[in-house]
Amino acid sequence: MKNKKAFTLIELMVVISIWVLLMIWIYAPYNYYSNKAKLKVAKTQIAKTIYEARNMAIYWLDQGKNRSIWVYFDNSSDKKNKVFIYSYPYDYSWIKNDFISSDVKLIKKVILEPWIEIIKINSQNNALFYFEAISGSWSYYYYNPTQNSFLSDKLNIKIAFKNWWENLKTSLTYFTKTNIVDY
Repeated sequence: MKNKKAFTLIELMVVISIWVLLMIWIYAPYNYYSNKAKLKVAKTQIAKTIYEARNMAIYWLDQGKNRSIWVYFDNSSDKKNKVFIYSYPYDYSWIKNDFISSDVKLIKKVILEPWIEIIKINSQNNALFYFEAISGSWSYYYYNPTQNSFLSDKLNIKIAFKNWWENLKTSLTYFTKTNIVDY
């Protein structure tokens, strides 16, 4: 019988296992940095939403529509990756827990990347941040009947990748007096 050259089963298994280990070694950092990039995109979307709400209140004041804007953050089970923008008339008498009214209109719902969620808003689970149309001033409320307005010069929003790994958490800070977002 002639000597035929070929791979043995063991050699083939060793080569395939080395190839699999190399692929895992390459994919793990790629996946990590891909998730970090998703967090950066989410921070940008939230900052853009806050700017957009402020600009809507100012624009509508200039247009004579006189409608103020709410930005609502909630980290309950089905809303962890959503930010809502509502409009309401300036003379609307707001009662806490009252989003269902013909005067209050949902303008926009911002949905963050899948697997990204809002964890805390100034150490609370949900918050209502709004801009008044007439004065252009801002106010911030916890969406909780037992707590009143929050008086601070910054709004700190913490977001994370869904697994909540410590290195896949981040936050952005909105400085209310200067209308600057630090992220």
